[in-house]
Amino acid sequence: MLDTILSARRALEESTFEDVVRTAVHFGNDTDTTARVAGGLAGIHFGLAGIPVRWPKQLRGYDIAVPLISALLEKNP
Repeated sequence: MLDTILSARRALEESTFEDVVRTAVHFGNDTDTTARVAGGLAGIHFGLAGIPVRWPKQLRGYDIAVPLISALLEKNP
């Protein structure tokens, strides 16, 4: 767990959301957990606009999730 936190902290020194997640994965070890922690914190820092547009479009269920996310954002601007 300490490795995850230290790796995520180091990855957050990158300048874009994509670079943060990519760096977190490149550290190795428990890459999925490290990328989740770093990506979550990067999301707070860079916001929704910082996530590369091509990433969510590749997710299974994207077409189902978009209207739900849009409705949520309309209720909580």
